[in-house]
Amino acid sequence: MAVSAEKVRRWIGGGFLGAALAMVITGETVLKNRLQPTGFVFFWLGCLIFTGLAMIVAIIDFAAQQRRAQEEQRKLFETTLDDIARKKNAQSGKTRSGNGQE
Repeated sequence: MAVSAEKVRRWIGGGFLGAALAMVITGETVLKNRLQPTGFVFFWLGCLIFTGLAMIVAIIDFAAQQRRAQEEQRKLFETTLDDIARKKNAQSGKTRSGNGQE
């Protein structure tokens, strides 16, 4: 069973977001007064990096969804035009044969 790229992107984004959330909770509870100044900076820098990665994955996912929606809209437009042309051709064929004209 193949996993779609959309699911992979969303799992990765969720993982980054979950890691950032876990770091925020841990930093505000367990490690609140235990981190040294250098450790404090690196810890929150890591949290910021995970949050940024989650945002980047979300932007990439949004762009992919937008591209897919545009493709579907274009296909729908082309299908509609083809249906109209077929109906017009079928209708003009009936009109010709009905009037005895060719």
